Amino acid sequence: MLRRCLLVLAVSLLVLGRASAEQVLRIGNGSEPATLDPALSELQPDLQILHEVTEGLVTIGPAGEALPGQAESWTVSDDALTYRFTLRPDLHWSNGAPLKAEDFAWSWRRTVDPKTGSKYAFPFYPILNAEEIVTGKAAPETLGVRAIDDRTLEVRLKAPTGFFAKLVGLPQFSPAYRPAVEQYGPQYTRAGNFVGNGAFLLAEWTPQSRVVVARNPYYWGAAAVKLDKVEYLPIENQNEELKRYRAGELDVTMDVPTDQLDFVPTPSVA
Repeated sequence: MLRRCLLVLAVSLLVLGRASAEQVLRIGNGSEPATLDPALSELQPDLQILHEVTEGLVTIGPAGEALPGQAESWTVSDDALTYRFTLRPDLHWSNGAPLKAEDFAWSWRRTVDPKTGSKYAFPFYPILNAEEIVTGKAAPETLGVRAIDDRTLEVRLKAPTGFFAKLVGLPQFSPAYRPAVEQYGPQYTRAGNFVGNGAFLLAEWTPQSRVVVARNPYYWGAAAVKLDKVEYLPIENQNEELKRYRAGELDVTMDVPTDQLDFVPTPSVA
């Protein structure tokens, strides 16, 4: 939630101060991202970028609530064991290809498949057979998820899980683009190969330099996206990141050394 608040504040300042120029937000992102594969990501530098280039069925609001994301609505059965998510009409990937409920079903089965090697598959355990699949006791095809039609995803749980709607807002539940995964393998997350479904698309990834994401024209909510680009700069040293922030080279810094807090200006918002 802090991250979202910082981004909202930074975007507001950019819009007020540089309304006529290209809107670019520059963020200090800690270490170099390890991967942008939702099934394999686990570190904060990865997750911060995944929040922008992918989107799950729901998004998490400022109060921690589940809000419609790729799904416009969902229902829960009386026994709280079956969720049905209705996707927004006419969803697309960042290359313009249609996005369907089966894309989510396939991606979730891929994440829990031991062959994928995900270290972050345990959030899927509330889903029927997920834990058994991860531990090699069941086949990925038995996961309690299926596409009823192009816009309806049904998820069956092994026990009532009150927080499940919020759980699927984690980046690990975002879909992966199957044709790219199958064509490029581990290299599918590189710029030029990666296809996402978020508000931004991956425009550049220069290792140890920067990751640049640009506005995705195929995103369902593209009209509300104010930024043209976001640049993520890998800066592992907190003092160095703060220096660059104070010098105006960064718009957002996520980490501030405790002994430097007095030197960080606090913006006042009316």
